Amino acid sequence: MLVVIVVAALAVLVLVTQAGVFVSERQHPVRGRLVDVQGATLHVIDIGPRDAAGPPIVMLHGASSNLEVMRQPVGERLARKHRLILIDRPGHG
Repeated sequence: MLVVIVVAALAVLVLVTQAGVFVSERQHPVRGRLVDVQGATLHVIDIGPRDAAGPPIVMLHGASSNLEVMRQPVGERLARKHRLILIDRPGHG
């Protein structure tokens, strides 16, 4: 009987989590595009002039962040004169 209660409780928690993910994704839609890379889906934003002189700048955030942290303070300034590619790590954005 205890096993049935634990399994039922876990099932309810899974449903609540999935509902939260659905609501969160609806409130915060993807700004860039989703790219599939070897089984992982990465959120990528490509900003700035495509014909900028020099190579594009690629930014990848750290473990406790997301790409919006890079885009807002530094990315917008760099994107004025450079092509800037911001990559969100899986599970962070």
